[in-house]
Amino acid sequence: SSAQDKTPGCRHSSSKNFHMPTGVCKAWDDTRGFGFIGPDDGTEDLFCHRTALADGATAMKVGDKLTYETSFDAAKNKQRAENVRGATGTSEFGASGPGAGAALSDSVCRQFSRGHCSYGEKCRFEHPGAGGAPAGKGA
Repeated sequence: SSAQDKTPGCRHSSSKNFHMPTGVCKAWDDTRGFGFIGPDDGTEDLFCHRTALADGATAMKVGDKLTYETSFDAAKNKQRAENVRGATGTSEFGASGPGAGAALSDSVCRQFSRGHCSYGEKCRFEHPGAGGAPAGKGA
């Protein structure tokens, strides 16, 4: 056994010494595909995107008991949840297979609604008043 295996909190420590943080789902917006986890240690709530859910989960439910890893989101200057386990929700928006994401691609572009979409004509979301339909869906 090396000294590294006995270092508290070391990412390289053996699995019997490493404990993933735990928390509870405090909120989930299925349409937008994200929610927030309230860490059990009382630290600031963590953002969790649908793509961070593990084990095939497509949504969280308020009250789900979760384990997760954290990563730093430089754009938001905050920690966010990754590799989230324990989510029990299901979502048509996160489903895989034919038509997956269709409901999202038919929604209004948030960037456009704020004044400017950086994707322009290549955006997959609607731009009401500017042709309305995303590229490839006709105007």
